Amino acid sequence: MANSTASANPDIKFGILEQARQKEIYTLALSKAHFSTATIWGYLQFIVGIPNTILAAIAGASAFSKVDHSSMVAGGLSILVAILTALSTFLDPNERAKAHWKAGNEFQFLNDKFQILVNFDSFTEISPQQLKQKLDGLLEEFYKARAANPVTPYWAWKQGLKDAKQQNRQV
Repeated sequence: MANSTASANPDIKFGILEQARQKEIYTLALSKAHFSTATIWGYLQFIVGIPNTILAAIAGASAFSKVDHSSMVAGGLSILVAILTALSTFLDPNERAKAHWKAGNEFQFLNDKFQILVNFDSFTEISPQQLKQKLDGLLEEFYKARAANPVTPYWAWKQGLKDAKQQNRQV
């Protein structure tokens, strides 16, 4: 009986480590996806914000100029500024960028923990039960992080997964 349990332990450990390896890749992919999404939202903040600021300044200046058609220019620019301001307020690219950046860091931290479990903890004299407990704790952290963070766009997820798999093969 003791021999069958001893021979089953490597198989159990292997299964636990395989789960951890899968989550290691998954957390790396999510981290990369969130960082890509944060970058896009950061760019969008500038794409909307800079023209908005410039147009607001031009509209203000033209409203005070003495040229006859300036009221038409000022009115048109004011409408454009109002649209860009509403768009910027609605999308709130700065907050979205911050949220995705925070999520990227959180998933990177989780990825590091999964890597430690797979690459170091598994080589110690740890029992399969202890290894499973560590994996369960990390999985709980993982699912809490997924629930608490914004969803990444599909394109970012696919690119992050591709990069994570490629990076994992290079190690």
